[in-house]
Amino acid sequence: MAKELGIRCANTQVHETENGDVLLVERFDVSEGLPTNHFLSANSLRHHPKQ
Repeated sequence: MAKELGIRCANTQVHETENGDVLLVERFDVSEGLPTNHFLSANSLRHHPKQ
């Protein structure tokens, strides 16, 4: 939804494994080779639609 509003956000994918779902997040907060932000809310994880 954020991307549809023009907000810069990470690309994500959910992969199903034998041990449960795994969330992959592509980093976009890197400047000069160093990360600038580290945040992923539990609310975001809880409400991610299962594909």
